[in-house]
Amino acid sequence: PFVLGDALSLAQPIGFGMGYVRLEQIMADSPQDANGITAVKVMIVALASWALFLLSAGTLPDFSPVFDSPVALTGILWTGLITTALSLLVESVAFRYVDASSASII
Repeated sequence: PFVLGDALSLAQPIGFGMGYVRLEQIMADSPQDANGITAVKVMIVALASWALFLLSAGTLPDFSPVFDSPVALTGILWTGLITTALSLLVESVAFRYVDASSASII
C-alpha cells in the first residue's frame, strides 16, 4: 500500500530540484545575498526539525544535558555551523557560477 513515506520520497527530488532552480534565480539577481540565503536555510531547517519533533513527541526535548556537556555542545555546533551552514554557503556561492541543471548532476 501507498503510505506517507512514499509520498515524501516522491516529493523530495521535486522539491530539491525546485530549490536549485530558485537558488540559481536568486543568485543571478542578487549574487551578494549568499550569506542571507544561507542564514534563512539554516533557520528553516532548525524550525522545521523542532516542529516535526514537537508534532511527533508532543513536547520539545530537555536540552540541559547537551548544554551541560562540552563534548555534546561542540558536536552540535560543529554539525550545525560547519557541516551544514558552511556547505550551504558554498552551495549558494557556487550558484553564481553554475546553473541548476549542471549542479543537480554534480
